Amino acid sequence: MQPSGTDTQRTLLQLGSLRKSFGENVVLDGVSLSVSAGEVVSLIGPSGSGKSTLLRSVNLLEVPDSGTIILDGQEVQYRNEGSVWRNARILSDLRTSVGMVFQNFNLWPHKTVIENVVEAPIHVRGIALKEAHDKASELLEMIGLLDKRDEFPRRLSGGQQQRVAIARALAMDPKLMLFDEVTSALDPELVGEVLDIMTSLARNGMTMIVVTHEMGFARHVSHRTAFLFKGRIEECGESEQMLANPQSPHTRQFLNRVLHHQ
Repeated sequence: MQPSGTDTQRTLLQLGSLRKSFGENVVLDGVSLSVSAGEVVSLIGPSGSGKSTLLRSVNLLEVPDSGTIILDGQEVQYRNEGSVWRNARILSDLRTSVGMVFQNFNLWPHKTVIENVVEAPIHVRGIALKEAHDKASELLEMIGLLDKRDEFPRRLSGGQQQRVAIARALAMDPKLMLFDEVTSALDPELVGEVLDIMTSLARNGMTMIVVTHEMGFARHVSHRTAFLFKGRIEECGESEQMLANPQSPHTRQFLNRVLHHQ
């Protein structure tokens, strides 16, 4: 699949000089990145390079030490005189607009599949019960799991659980989807079914930032790929071109190692 065109007139997300340290460990060292509406950007790099922290900073699961986050033209006010802005409405609005899917599913084990999907739309967005269930059924049909709607997560495979996690995030109608190494905990034979859903979302114009080691996805689905190294974006460009002809020696070394093991 070749990536479809993006709405280049509209920047959906603008990150400016984000910095984040844990003690003396500098994890993000002035990262800037813009993402257009409808664009898919993959983040690649070695462990500890800051990929997941960058992703988690977008929706303030990690609060940056400094820098700017502008989502759909509105700056996210996460600071107030140097401390975290504790405004629950700001966090709620941000996390309603930004869906996130994690490596380890994070489904509620005591709720059925459809209960997992309708929980946030009903209790966060105030969607009516019937409307939320109708939307959830559409999403479960889209991911091929409508017949599992009344099952509990423990009865699903890892790939099925991850697809439910994607449906749960989509149920909030987010402007932006974040995927944090969502296939790395899956058995190899289950990776494809999750990547197929993500590819379908990309084809339908969902704006996505994806932390991944799946170089095939980065090359063929992402519009751009950014390589992080020691908390900085060392190289960023059009995916096919960059992955075929990386300019940074660190990027070349990383790709040689990753592709050798795939």
